[in-house]
Amino acid sequence: PRHIMAGIGGGRGPPPLLTLAAAASPRGQALSQERLHGRVEQLERALEAERERSAQLQHDLDAERRRATDLEAELANRSPATSTGMGVPPEFADLVDNHAGCSIDDTADRGITPDQLQRLADFISQGCLRRGWRSSRDGNPLEPGSMNLYDAKDHIIKPATAHRQCSYVELIARQAQPPKWFVSHWWGEPILLFVSCLRQHALDRKLRSSSAYWVCAYANNQHSVQDDIAEDPAESSFRRAMASAVGTVSVLDQTSTCLTRVWCAYEVWVSLDPTQGTSSDYKYDIYTALDATSA
Repeated sequence: PRHIMAGIGGGRGPPPLLTLAAAASPRGQALSQERLHGRVEQLERALEAERERSAQLQHDLDAERRRATDLEAELANRSPATSTGMGVPPEFADLVDNHAGCSIDDTADRGITPDQLQRLADFISQGCLRRGWRSSRDGNPLEPGSMNLYDAKDHIIKPATAHRQCSYVELIARQAQPPKWFVSHWWGEPILLFVSCLRQHALDRKLRSSSAYWVCAYANNQHSVQDDIAEDPAESSFRRAMASAVGTVSVLDQTSTCLTRVWCAYEVWVSLDPTQGTSSDYKYDIYTALDATSA
């Protein structure tokens, strides 16, 4: 036909109809499929290369994180984390006065005062929710009013004393604090109620502000607690603290759980039985609280 001949004679390559015919031929279809497969393979190779590069980047990132963690630990072991005097991490500086911190060889002399306990209670009230603490037992968020000594050990006592590997009392005291009273209790009662009970007890007994209570969690070194608990209870730090105190105060929670604990039963027995070495005028009190404002 004339338009085909004109296309051929125009010198501008195959006309559209001839190009369409070539593409529709078996040979043209094979070439198109070959190009498509080649492109797919090219994209797959590029994708695999990106995956390998991403995996390498993640590996390098993990390695950097490990190096950063190791460096932080090394720096913590080289020098105190704050200027409070005895290596207190900055996040726990509110618990400690300037120049506080000491070493107290005899665990029985590591009493804690009501004011020091109140400072801890305030720290819990102000920081528990802000820091997002969770229970190590069930992972649930903690609230100030329900936080107990198991929680305090995980979130306060051990982290705050990690650098020095000491007891909590040695972190916050300036010298030995022999106990005026021994406290029998269990770790599961709310700390705020516990502190409320002892503050009321101190008022009722007209104790000086410097009068200290012996509380095992704060007196014993939680990094090596086995060193303070002898095989024979009569040789334990508990018993030595009782020997230097004028009496025992049992702090009961609302279910009186401490009376079901072997250690607490032993402490009550020693307190009430004069044949166990306590003086004839050794005192025994019981306190409990329904909320943080009444004891």
